Amino acid sequence: MNFFLGADPVKPQTPSPNNDLAPTCLLLDFYGGWYSRLCEQDPARAVDVVVKPYGWMGTYRCSAATGAWFCGAESWHRLGWERLPG
Repeated sequence: MNFFLGADPVKPQTPSPNNDLAPTCLLLDFYGGWYSRLCEQDPARAVDVVVKPYGWMGTYRCSAATGAWFCGAESWHRLGWERLPG
């Protein structure tokens, strides 16, 4: 599993991934800015988001239809979009 640590919410410590197929975990010390940090991740991969002290916030994927990151079923995610981008 690859971990992307964020002791500082602006400048994360990002170890080099050693397996492109491994799941990714975004581990942050601060709640503020977590979604912005998620948007910096590879959209082709699912990302487990963990924010200290809140804990695991879910496994997020980037929708090919909307371009937004979501947790849960994409069919539910798409219900919130009146018009899909593109």
